[in-house]
Amino acid sequence: MASDQANFHNLLDSAKDLVENLKDQDETITTISKEVTLLDANLQSYNKHRENIQVINEIAKRRPRDTTILNSLKDSERLKALERENAELHEALIDHQLALELIMSKYRQQVISTCPIMDIIKRKSEKIHEMATVIQKAAAVDDEAANREYETIARLRYENANLKELLKIANNSCLSTQ
Repeated sequence: MASDQANFHNLLDSAKDLVENLKDQDETITTISKEVTLLDANLQSYNKHRENIQVINEIAKRRPRDTTILNSLKDSERLKALERENAELHEALIDHQLALELIMSKYRQQVISTCPIMDIIKRKSEKIHEMATVIQKAAAVDDEAANREYETIARLRYENANLKELLKIANNSCLSTQ
């Protein structure tokens, strides 16, 4: 029974650790998700910016071509860097989700495995409760028997004292009549 309780406490500790890990990972997923959303917004902004540059370049064809190409290359490099960062964050998010699924799977297995232990603990606690009830009843019966014995002894002592007194009186009256 002590081993079952130790196992149960170990399982509870493991479950608590898993819950803490899940909370931490959930926070990390939320952070990564926000970063991915932000990067996606930046990517869309850069795409919009690139479209605007193309429109402006079409309107302002009088600008030197080298400057336009240089700006376009810089924007392209920034866009590629953002796309790479977005892909890395997306991969990290997928890895994190897989790890979270693995942890949840282990947690479910542990919860399922604790169910039989909980039944055993419940049955044993019910037996202990029954035994305690029987012991209490036995103690009450024993107390009642002891009280009756004390009452009987007290009554018998009282009767004995009265009988001795009567015998003494009877002996004195017999002696005085002789």
